[in-house]
Amino acid sequence: MRLVQISDTHLSHLGGITTANLGRIASWVNATFHPDLIVNTGDIVAASPDQPLDRAWALQVHAAFQAPVVYLPGNHDVGEPGSVPWKGLAITSERVAAHCDVFGPDRFAARHSEWLVIGINSELLGSGLDEEDDQWRWLEDQLAEPGPARVLLFSHKPLWLPRTTPSEAALSIPDRSRQRIMTLIGERLAAVGCGHLHRYRRRPRPEATGPLEVWAPSTGFIGQTETESPYFEQLGVVEWHLDGNAVNAWFRAPADLDEREGTSIDEMVRTVADLDAVG
Repeated sequence: MRLVQISDTHLSHLGGITTANLGRIASWVNATFHPDLIVNTGDIVAASPDQPLDRAWALQVHAAFQAPVVYLPGNHDVGEPGSVPWKGLAITSERVAAHCDVFGPDRFAARHSEWLVIGINSELLGSGLDEEDDQWRWLEDQLAEPGPARVLLFSHKPLWLPRTTPSEAALSIPDRSRQRIMTLIGERLAAVGCGHLHRYRRRPRPEATGPLEVWAPSTGFIGQTETESPYFEQLGVVEWHLDGNAVNAWFRAPADLDEREGTSIDEMVRTVADLDAVG
């Protein structure tokens, strides 16, 4: 089974660079990989979960992919849990419903040979919403079904903290939720793919025999540059192969993407300014 993971597309109805980049990627993926499935691991829309024009536009742009696409929400799509969400945009049932009305379910499961490929809505974890309980029951049901012995898990936010700084806890799935996921899946967990960080990284967790952890790069814009950043900052996608019991993942990118930081992209600047004006 071949999958292509895209992430952090940040598409605006204003068009511009993020739309152009995804259009180039769609044409290149169609011509090069012929995947069985495209997985978007969230932050599909520019920045606001309350902009229906962005959702409609994003769905239209994704229609350029020839393979089927599944859409996992990110914090910019449905808001996020916690006491201090970005720009005050907390996850709500209404925002989750608005996402699902356009993009379909906020989770998915696909079975192939030895593999169960699962995608979850990471923003529900720790939210206390009824939808969080529904997702836990769904996850338990999927894992209880007989069949595949290996699990590939996708979500927007990483399962583990990028670093060990407590202030970065909002960058990952909450500790309690991560522990529950690990208990449910156990040794069947072979690999995890996430987005959110706008950087590519591939490594085993927690040691060579642990699950493979992959951060997907953004297709829209690179992360804010850090001095001597240890992470790979370039736009692109992740190509996943599931072959027998084996899993592997690679960074891939066409040569013609427009590589910029979000603060230099007009449609992103305008979207954030509109949020600030409302706030």
